[in-house]
Amino acid sequence: MRKLPCGPRPWPEKDATLHKLLAVVARSSRLSEQLLDLASLEAVHKPHRTQVDLSELIGYVTDEFEVQAAQAQRTLLVETQPCLIDCDVDAMGILLRNLIDNALRYTAPGDHVKISCGPSPQGPCLQVADDGPGVAAAERESIFERFYRVPGNGGQGSGIGLSLVKNIVQGHHASLITSSGLAGKGLSISVYFPGVVPPPAPAP
Repeated sequence: MRKLPCGPRPWPEKDATLHKLLAVVARSSRLSEQLLDLASLEAVHKPHRTQVDLSELIGYVTDEFEVQAAQAQRTLLVETQPCLIDCDVDAMGILLRNLIDNALRYTAPGDHVKISCGPSPQGPCLQVADDGPGVAAAERESIFERFYRVPGNGGQGSGIGLSLVKNIVQGHHASLITSSGLAGKGLSISVYFPGVVPPPAPAP
């Protein structure tokens, strides 16, 4: 097994510059993706709605974030129950990716991000919660405004992701609630969807 040298790196300034450059490239790439998502959502078109099991969709999307979470030293927790929602699957994928991406960006190494869903008295519920620094109650409504950044927050977000979430929630006639996150810390974002009305039973 090859061992890497433990001594100081010969060009620490170049390493620091490279890391900054990679961070800028990653942020620019994410911003481009979000702007394309925004343009797609704001285009005049009739969304294609279908019934999907939210727990299955969460499984697909969280798989995409496993490597990113491991590299950032965050722990992803998934706790789902089967629940049907009537949604535009593409839009719901954008919503999930932005909620998870936002939680990962605004937490620190060692923190946890929990994605859960299940039935509730208010309808099928999706929740993304973390135990990071959180957002003051007075700021929580503002974080869904386009390009809004929480003062003093060191995260590297673009200020677009949560505005996309709000747009999608409104388009699905769902409701959005924020609160404290895991163990009373961090931030929790919950989305309550209208319940799926079962089809009428066939006539005898």
